Amino acid sequence: MPRAGDSADIRRTSAPTTKNGDEWEVTISGHPTREWWRFFQKPSETATLADSSRVGFNGFAMTFRSPEDRVRHWIEMIDQWIAAANESCRQVRSEKSQRQQDSDQATGARQDRIRELAMALRIVVLLALVLSLAACTIAPAPTNGSAPAAGSPSLDAVVKRTFTAYGFRLESGKVLPEMTLAYETYGRLAPDGRNAILLTHGFTSSQHMAGKYSPSDRAAGSWNGLVGPGKAIDTDRHFVVSSNMLGSSYGSTAPASVNPATGNRYGPDFPDITVRDIVAAQRLLLSALGVNHLVAVAGPSYGGFQAFQWAVSYPEFMRGIVAVVTAPAFRRDAEPPEAMIAGFAVDPNWNNGWHYDRGGIPTTLAAIRYDTLLRYGANEVLAVTLPDKTEREARLRQMSAGWAREFDPNSMVALRKALRTFDTTADFSKIRAKVLYVLSRTDKLFPPSIAPGVMDGLARAGVDARYFEIDSEFGHSASGPEWAKWGPTLKAFVDALDR
Repeated sequence: MPRAGDSADIRRTSAPTTKNGDEWEVTISGHPTREWWRFFQKPSETATLADSSRVGFNGFAMTFRSPEDRVRHWIEMIDQWIAAANESCRQVRSEKSQRQQDSDQATGARQDRIRELAMALRIVVLLALVLSLAACTIAPAPTNGSAPAAGSPSLDAVVKRTFTAYGFRLESGKVLPEMTLAYETYGRLAPDGRNAILLTHGFTSSQHMAGKYSPSDRAAGSWNGLVGPGKAIDTDRHFVVSSNMLGSSYGSTAPASVNPATGNRYGPDFPDITVRDIVAAQRLLLSALGVNHLVAVAGPSYGGFQAFQWAVSYPEFMRGIVAVVTAPAFRRDAEPPEAMIAGFAVDPNWNNGWHYDRGGIPTTLAAIRYDTLLRYGANEVLAVTLPDKTEREARLRQMSAGWAREFDPNSMVALRKALRTFDTTADFSKIRAKVLYVLSRTDKLFPPSIAPGVMDGLARAGVDARYFEIDSEFGHSASGPEWAKWGPTLKAFVDALDR
């Protein structure tokens, strides 16, 4: 029997903008028979569905648990009417079994009344859903982590947000009961939902790419020189969404998350994901935010992998991509996940990945991180402000220890496994977006020597692409601190996409 407070769900059952409109199924959660009622929604009205704060079933089922009093009131009324209808049906069945002497005419009349009640209920359900959608559309942007209709008002007060989808099916066929993405937004979404830019971050970094959470914060986001009012990615003109990756340790569903099906952490049992899964999750986030089309997808390193994947997975959804210190395919000579796991296993707390109740492996992680920062060019970046070598080393160790307390090594494994199948080169012919490909002169991970092959492959596929090389000593880390050297090129590229 449904209970007051159960939620009303809808699910798309046909492809978007079909001949007859979009078909949706309606249910009331908790109903034991899960009866469905169908109706059609005009394609022009479907955009309001993205304003719901909870989205599931791969983005097309929406749970209307709005904080608006009128929505809650309607849902409770719906539940009560369903309960009344079920009770009436139960009484009919009971009476029929106990009083066989009732005439067929009387039974038929009673059943007619039940059908009339059910029909009235269906009309009320549809009306309530329309009212719920209207309430979600006009509600002010929430601050509790749900998907807002507009970005943070100030880059001195960036808000950490989360989005959750339910029943997210991975490329492997496995399903995440809940799939959460952490994200930030900068700027405001245009009424037509077409002024958005998606930022994608690196392997072990976070979605904090611009602004500060508080004016007193020591440092701003990693691309702060590029993103903001009047900057290359102008938040006065663009709605910028910076998404954490699925599998990362900065607020998204990942190995450290609790599996709702078991009540325990996923740990090393976290299902294998791909870069295609990562961008598919971001596509749901954008839909929930009301983004109908992207100006561009931009990101460094692993974020560049995502940009290339976006270009081939959703070729019509963006006008351009900016792939920075990256490549369109993962290096075949890179360390395999098994070697990474072996490095973690030297720590007695590793416990085959079940390290959570043993205090983790922060010492081992900090040592790995220190070596990584050196390879990425962090020592050269710090040398600008810390000329003393001893001070730089101390600072690098401090940075490494801080990161090791935050990042789950199982996330490193999951994200590294996701790259085993990453190669977009065979799909270059699918790309419709313009491409800005940017490398750093001193990057050891993605040296400029790979640029001719990438650009030639894009050209042969008919892709409109241009290349820029950052003249920097900062190696793989150059894109953020050396923003002034390539920011004008980025700005010109984005401006051209807007025309």
